[in-house]
Amino acid sequence: MSCIKLHERPSAIRLAIPRDEVNKETPLAPLRWSIAHLDNTSPQTLARMKALGVGWTMQDAMYLGGDRIVAQAGEAARSMPPIVTALRIGVHVGAGTDAASGRIL
Repeated sequence: MSCIKLHERPSAIRLAIPRDEVNKETPLAPLRWSIAHLDNTSPQTLARMKALGVGWTMQDAMYLGGDRIVAQAGEAARSMPPIVTALRIGVHVGAGTDAASGRIL
């Protein structure tokens, strides 16, 4: 399994465009790709991920850094990460963490 870490929706869009072209000749789904983080993704990006067979590993950023994210994203933070949307679309969703919060808990 290969995993790509992306934190912002524009990054996923730029990455997915070449993947669409590659997928025409070599199906990506059997390669078991996933994108990590991507807390502010859109339903359109999730649909593209589903079409390519790309999974999503969401992280615990909202739990560990929710106040900071709310300050940055405002009202949009209420739907971050869009786990239910991803599941309804049919994206394979995993969960985990790869870093500490930077605070002593």
